[in-house]
Amino acid sequence: MIEVGTAVRIERDETKYPSKGTWPQFRGRTGTVVEFNLGEIAIGKTLPASGKRGGNMAGNAVTWFRPYELAVIESRIAGAVAAQRHAKRFPDRA
Repeated sequence: MIEVGTAVRIERDETKYPSKGTWPQFRGRTGTVVEFNLGEIAIGKTLPASGKRGGNMAGNAVTWFRPYELAVIESRIAGAVAAQRHAKRFPDRA
């Protein structure tokens, strides 16, 4: 289940949904779900795929995707648990 705050990677089955237009520039990028509207999901702070150069795609702007174009990386809860474990393990870095 995708919720606000979930980390996602932008990917889709391109045999079923061929890429066209601006789609290729987003392939493999990661971001965080920030909003839902009419069957689309807004992703904020899209970061480049590993190994690619460049910073944020559009700064703080959001980009809209269909649910079939996204793969969950980690849930908001899993991220919070990982942060708590890190803080316990490395209290001087928190």
